[in-house]
Amino acid sequence: MRTALLDFASETPDNKDAAQRIAVLHTGEPRQGPRLCLSRSGASFAEVVLSADGGPAPSCVLEQLPDLTQDEWNAVIHVTGLTLMAFEPEPAREVGQRPGRIDAGAGKGNRQPRSRHS
Repeated sequence: MRTALLDFASETPDNKDAAQRIAVLHTGEPRQGPRLCLSRSGASFAEVVLSADGGPAPSCVLEQLPDLTQDEWNAVIHVTGLTLMAFEPEPAREVGQRPGRIDAGAGKGNRQPRSRHS
């Protein structure tokens, strides 16, 4: 994963530093499929991103994008977290249960089954 990331981006010092902090881990109980995680803490990238949902946009972002609204910032964080979750395995489900939709707002980063009609 690290090699692929650096091949895609470039081997700048900041990219190398970031690549050293990632890991693909099997997390959860019972053990679930692989997730992109932080190598030290084991926190999934989706969990980290979604934990920022609803928080204020950082000043460095607002300096670069002064017209960015809080609602737009929330949308960026939310969609980024959902995109990361899309690459994670579904949690263990009962046999025959239809997969639910993702409600990232419920439980901040946890997959929650929802009715297909919601």
